[in-house]
Amino acid sequence: MMGALLYDFRGWDAPLELFKYYRNTPFHMRVIDFYITGLGMSFIGAILYSLVTMLMSLLVKNNMISLLLSLGLYYVPMFLGNFIPIDSIGRVFREINLAEAVRIVGMFVSPSTYNIFGTPVLYSTVLISLVIVFIPIVICLIRYFGKKQTI
Repeated sequence: MMGALLYDFRGWDAPLELFKYYRNTPFHMRVIDFYITGLGMSFIGAILYSLVTMLMSLLVKNNMISLLLSLGLYYVPMFLGNFIPIDSIGRVFREINLAEAVRIVGMFVSPSTYNIFGTPVLYSTVLISLVIVFIPIVICLIRYFGKKQTI
């Protein structure tokens, strides 16, 4: 935001394809659309990550183990995706995880698709759909395990 104030908010209506890393993006949007969409997607991903961290904290009694599990949940899938020899499974680990749900750069840079029931679906659509589906599931699990907890 400070950079935008420095340059007086110019260039918000420029197409996203003008930037070097976003030339292959399948989305035809302006920079302001990308910025607002990215903030919304990062917010939804951060909500899911915080809810999953809360669930881990409910299930594990030790605070340090809970912290390590939540950090592992963030970093381990990307790390494992680089070492899995089968490329299609490794790609799923690298692209569909909580870290990519929070960082939105990968959703707009690569136009990769997934074949779901014979229909090609964009990677960003798959990831956001999974995040939106898992948020209520994690909330229900938190309520279920939270009721069993004694203070």
